[in-house]
Amino acid sequence: MARILFAEDDIVFGSSLCDYLESLGHMVVWEKDGKAALDKSNKHFNIYIFDIDMPIMDGYELLQAIRAKGQNTPCLYLTAKDDTDSLTKGFKAGANDYLKKPFDLIELDMRINALLGTNRSINDDMIIYKKFKYDIRTDMLYKGDNPIELSKRELQIVKILFEQKNRTISFENMLLCLDAVLSFKTIRRHVATIKKQTGLKINIKEQLFYLT
Repeated sequence: MARILFAEDDIVFGSSLCDYLESLGHMVVWEKDGKAALDKSNKHFNIYIFDIDMPIMDGYELLQAIRAKGQNTPCLYLTAKDDTDSLTKGFKAGANDYLKKPFDLIELDMRINALLGTNRSINDDMIIYKKFKYDIRTDMLYKGDNPIELSKRELQIVKILFEQKNRTISFENMLLCLDAVLSFKTIRRHVATIKKQTGLKINIKEQLFYLT
């Protein structure tokens, strides 16, 4: 799963793409113009997905401003532009890849995975939540500097919740992220153990999981 900053002014297209990305387990922050996306870019994201033709600040200006701040998070442009001048301008702005509209969602997924695989920085190896740290490299959970013992499945659930820490995650998406066939009762039992062992406040309401 990845934390994605998505900038797109087309409401119908943007909504559909957000739904798709979230169905894959990604956490998506969607902004409708370049300036709003720039204001959010200081948050920790694994990848940027930007349209080019946007109001207030276009995709070129947006990425140039982000790169000027020293951020090297990989960026994928989604655009109808495919002429050489536009491609050149995009790569000069700091883009890592282009995907021409319309496109196949499977191709989008593959390109995202390729960028994540080749551009993961050391900062992406630690997820911070309040007093907790989850080390992706070792699959270890810490409260402060103290490791917490949990089963492999419970650690997977914690990782998913931390990556979605500002959002709810449905039971169906939880199963997709776990890549397992488990009952809701089983996951709820794992969550109860996590809460007992860590003190994390995890709510479950109508088969939605979220941290508080």
